[in-house]
Amino acid sequence: MNLLLVLAIVLVVPPFYWYFLDTSPGDARPKPITIADLRRLAAEPQGEAPSAIRYAIVGIDHRFGNTVAAGTGLRTVALPSYVFAIERADAPPIYVDARRPDPLSGDDDLALPDARGLGFATATNAGLLASRAIGSPQASEAPGRTDDTSPRALARGVVLIPVTGLGDIHNMLFIRTEADREYLLTGRVAQVRANWAQGHVQSRYLTTFEEPADRGELTAWLATIRKLRREAPGLEVVEGHAASLPRGLARNGEPSEAAVR
Repeated sequence: MNLLLVLAIVLVVPPFYWYFLDTSPGDARPKPITIADLRRLAAEPQGEAPSAIRYAIVGIDHRFGNTVAAGTGLRTVALPSYVFAIERADAPPIYVDARRPDPLSGDDDLALPDARGLGFATATNAGLLASRAIGSPQASEAPGRTDDTSPRALARGVVLIPVTGLGDIHNMLFIRTEADREYLLTGRVAQVRANWAQGHVQSRYLTTFEEPADRGELTAWLATIRKLRREAPGLEVVEGHAASLPRGLARNGEPSEAAVR
């Protein structure tokens, strides 16, 4: 009986540790992006900076904590998916989709039939979800699309950060409002706070079988988020599946505080 127990431990524990607990590599260097760079880019375009940021929840998944953040436990966690509308006084809103690799599900008022959550985008449709996504193969006609992987301004106060090495659905967005509030939307780069704040990278199971990604690159981008937050302690990091959203972002239909100083 003891031998069977030992065999079970030998067969189960190492793979479980490898796929769900191991957080290596942990020494990846941050990317050469600074908060000063992002602020400079945000200030370059003409026009008004964002006056408000609204969001809607388009779905909620439930996964083991170890899956989305290696080493955080077997407890099931709720993972909301969000879409955003970045409002401007002098131009149509910029729409940001939920950055999911699978079709969104949920209320028809929140999930447009053709939305597949492939990346950040601007859109002309009236819904909150973008019809095309910058940074994905489906986005050849999307405004602002280029082959340049450097951060670039989409509009005053809105900077796209292309994320290399992690596939087409990964990008981040820096937003600086007219009230000088700053937000970093991390999408699927940092899905929950533990990814970037405590160094619990997504599980090897997730990055091997479900969302293939170079773990060295992923760790480097998580380190980049930490570096940007150190440079700007007031920067609000909004993870792709954040448990709650920071003050200043208003749920669709509610008053917004984004323009309040």
